[in-house]
Amino acid sequence: MVIRKIRSAGLAATLLFSLLHPAAANAHTPAAPIQACWDTAGPLATTQWVAYSSFTDAHGTFDLFLDEYTPKDVGGNRFFPAAVLVHGGSWDGGCRTWLDGLSRRLADAGFIVFNIDYRLACDSPGVYLCGFNSPTPVADVQAAIAWARVNAPTYAPFNGHVAAVGTSAGGNLVYMAGLTGVRGVSMPDAMAGASGHPEMGYMSDLNAACREAFPPPGSACWTDSTIFLGFPLDASHDWCGDGGGDNWSSASPECNVDPLNLPPPTFIANATQELSSFRGATDFKATLDADRVPEQFCTVSGRFAHDHGSDLLNPGVPCDQRPGTDVITNLIEFLKERV
Repeated sequence: MVIRKIRSAGLAATLLFSLLHPAAANAHTPAAPIQACWDTAGPLATTQWVAYSSFTDAHGTFDLFLDEYTPKDVGGNRFFPAAVLVHGGSWDGGCRTWLDGLSRRLADAGFIVFNIDYRLACDSPGVYLCGFNSPTPVADVQAAIAWARVNAPTYAPFNGHVAAVGTSAGGNLVYMAGLTGVRGVSMPDAMAGASGHPEMGYMSDLNAACREAFPPPGSACWTDSTIFLGFPLDASHDWCGDGGGDNWSSASPECNVDPLNLPPPTFIANATQELSSFRGATDFKATLDADRVPEQFCTVSGRFAHDHGSDLLNPGVPCDQRPGTDVITNLIEFLKERV
């Protein structure tokens, strides 16, 4: 049984639904991680179940929720930036509680944190967040950023700047929000991704990163990405379509850097032997550098080379470019210098 949250006079009412839907094609069951946590708020949050947006579909009108984490030492003449956090989960799973600890860590570092849920590409009729493909989740992230600009002062003195931080699939969504948002409204003022999948073409069974993370015969790379995009990758290996290929480029941050509408300063963290292709991350860095977008890159290697997503932001995971420092410290410093 799962709980379905519905808007009712501004309050979240609940209905119980049975998950009777069979597994999706190719025996993939994307709803499994949602059942465990999607209807749960972060226990470390200061304010839980805050509605930041809503949507209407054939089943009704539903709220999208976030949890808020107030920074320490609120008071005096200090003003704080906001940070919108976006969880991972292969675009078809996961929930905001996965980033509960990271949210509290960033709040303690001086951010008003908004840790969001968003619509997913899962296939579970009993879960109101399910059934949405790209680019819908990007629009939800942008709605959260715009909401934070207006509502952050409710929770703490606000300096007017909003950062966005995403892990794994959430990093991809944060990057896309920064590349396609409206400056000063739905575009973050700085953004950071950990294993953020800048080139979706690398998320195919043809690539070493995917085979290593999901050894044959049970690879999930192609399946999850196909569910998110709504169609399989074409045969081209020209990931941004410069030679006429790659039908996944619309969801690839590396392929959407527009010199006429440059993204905000960008922090990139990627391990060398993990699910998110290291080559895709370095390609994204090179494109940002070519357009003179301020960026910082943290390579994670050695015994952490297989870490992915939020694992890269655990204390003590080293950033190769800055010996003696960890990724999370570099991420916080990068954002605080810019927001």
